[in-house]
Amino acid sequence: RIEWLRLQAYHAKDSEPVSIEALTNIAQDDLPALQLQLHPSLGVVRSDWPVFSIWTNSLDPREERPVDMDEGQSVLILRLGLQVQTELLLDGAELFINELTKGMPMGRAAEIAHAGAPRFDLGTQLGMLFQNGGVVALG
Repeated sequence: RIEWLRLQAYHAKDSEPVSIEALTNIAQDDLPALQLQLHPSLGVVRSDWPVFSIWTNSLDPREERPVDMDEGQSVLILRLGLQVQTELLLDGAELFINELTKGMPMGRAAEIAHAGAPRFDLGTQLGMLFQNGGVVALG
């Protein structure tokens, strides 16, 4: 699934990312209702298995790292320019991103993510999305 999403991301439509500074133009009371349009190349893989650890170990077997087979992992795939990025997601991030993909306002998406993963941190996840060029419009 990771490789399939990487291929799809590589061929996805180009779109110019929005800087996180754009959030400073939004009134704080309006932030929960804000909708984030995500980059067309963005995809998420959620697995009950350590798919990211296994995938990264397969890239360079000389630098094999230990893998905890009891650990489920979620992975973000996103293309910025011509470079497809593959990153491990933190707790609840896949829930947050999936809700945003459905058009859910940011505040409600964060509530759902926090309910599913109490350690979910909205600030960290927003920073990661914007830093990686994952947001292309605010609405």
